Amino acid sequence: MQKLIQRFATYLIILCALCLGACTQSHLQIFPELANPALPQQPLSVAQMHADIDHLLEVVVAWHPELSEYADLAQIEQHAELLKQQINKPLLRTEFYQLIARLNQTFNDGHTLLLWPYPEYRQLQSQGHFFFPWQLKLAENDSLLLQHSYQLADGSKVSAGSEILSINQVPVTQLLDTLQAYGNGETAALRQEMLVSRFGLSLWASLGWKDQFEVTLKPMHQPVQTLQLQLGQDWQMVDAEWQDYAYKQIRPGVGLLQLNTFDLDEDEFADFLDQSFATMKQQQVHSLLIDLRQNTGGNTDTVNYLSRYLSVKPFRLASQVREKLNPHNNGWFGYKGQTGTLLQQDWNEWEQPFAVNKRFAGKSYLLIGPRTYSAAIVFATAAQDQQFATLLGSPTEGFANQTAQGNLFNLPHSQLRAYVATRILVRPNGKLHRHSVEPDVRFDDKALAMLSVDDTDPALQQSLQLIEQRQQTAQ
Repeated sequence: MQKLIQRFATYLIILCALCLGACTQSHLQIFPELANPALPQQPLSVAQMHADIDHLLEVVVAWHPELSEYADLAQIEQHAELLKQQINKPLLRTEFYQLIARLNQTFNDGHTLLLWPYPEYRQLQSQGHFFFPWQLKLAENDSLLLQHSYQLADGSKVSAGSEILSINQVPVTQLLDTLQAYGNGETAALRQEMLVSRFGLSLWASLGWKDQFEVTLKPMHQPVQTLQLQLGQDWQMVDAEWQDYAYKQIRPGVGLLQLNTFDLDEDEFADFLDQSFATMKQQQVHSLLIDLRQNTGGNTDTVNYLSRYLSVKPFRLASQVREKLNPHNNGWFGYKGQTGTLLQQDWNEWEQPFAVNKRFAGKSYLLIGPRTYSAAIVFATAAQDQQFATLLGSPTEGFANQTAQGNLFNLPHSQLRAYVATRILVRPNGKLHRHSVEPDVRFDDKALAMLSVDDTDPALQQSLQLIEQRQQTAQ
C-alpha cells in the first residue's frame, strides 16, 4: 500500500513539473507537513467547514484553465450547498473529508481533486493499522478482480482473477458507485479506475474502513467463499511481482512491450528500451504491440524517448498549451500577465527520431483502454495524429486533450490539500473538442465479454489476431 501512495505522489509531482520544471515552491509541494500537528485532533466548527467549501470552489474556478468545458458550474455550486446543509455539527478533518471530497466528482478532471488527509493516514500506518491488502483491477465486463495471488503464512490463499462480489456486505457495484464520488477523472468509469488503483486507501479515506474486512469472492472455477481479512494478517503476493515495464517476444515476429506507467527513472527506462529494441532486431520482430491499458501516466520525457524509436519523421507531443494564470504561476512581478488571463502558446518542441539503423523498422500498435490516462494519452494521441502507431482496443475514459501543470493549496481552516490543473495540452492535430481517445481499431465490447469467460486477456488475443491478419495481408 505504501508503494502505491508513493507512486501517486510521484505521479502528482510529474504532473506539476510537466512543461515547467521541478516542484520546489509551496504551491507545488505534494504532501507538506501540517503547520499545526495537533490539527487532526481538533474539531472544525460548522462555520469553518462552510468557509473551506467556499474557498475550494473559489480557487478551482479561478485557477482551472477551462473548468466550464469540463464541468457544470451550476451543478458544482448546487452540490456544495447541499454539502453545507449536511454539516450541522463540529467534525474532525477525516470526517469533514468524507463530505467535502464528494465535490471531486463534480470537477470531472483527473488532475483536479481534494487529496485525502495524509497526516492521519501516515499516523495510522505507523501505529500498525490494517488496510485492505490486495491489489485489484476492473475487468472488461466491469467486474472487480484480484490482480495477483496472495497467501498467508498458514497456507490460506486467494488466486489472481478471483472476482470480488462484496466487501463488508456491500455489493461491489454499489461500493464502486459510492467511491467514485470521491475520485478524480472525467467520467464515473475513470474515477472508478483511479480509485481501484489505490483501493485500500480509498476505502479508509472515503468510508473509514480499516482493520477488518469481510470479503465475499468467487474464485475461477470454484464456489463462492467468504473470507475475514483482519488486523495481524500478512497477505504476501505469491505470483509474479508487478513490473512497471517488460518486453518479450509473444509470438514469432511479434513483440510485446508492457508499459504499466511512465512514472519511471529516465535513464533506467532508456537503457531498458535500448536493450529491448536491440533484442527485437535480433529476433527479426516485424510487429510491436505496446500495452498501455494499465498506464495512468507519468513523465513525458520517457514518452519522447520511446517515440523516437517509432516515428520516421520529426514529431511533437502537443500542438498548443493553454495556461490559466494565478498568483503562483504568473511569474516574477506578474510578468506573464494578470491573474485570470488564459494564455495560449504554440508547442514548438519538435523531437527528432532516431537514425534509421537504430529505430524500429516494423509496424507499431498501441493497445489502449479506459484506464490509459495522462502522459499515456499524450503518447497515444501523438502516435495516432502523426501516424507512427495504430491504436487498438477500447476508448479512453480521459479526454484526448489533457490538463496538466497542477498547483496545490491548503484550505484555510481544515488545511486539507487540493490539487488544481492550470494548463491544457492540445493534441498534435490541433482539435479542441472534448472527447475520448478513439482507437483506430475498436474491439467489440460484447465479443470481449464473451471471450473473457475462457480467456484471461481477450483484448490481447484480439490484438494478436489482428496483427497476424495484417502481416499475412502484407506478405
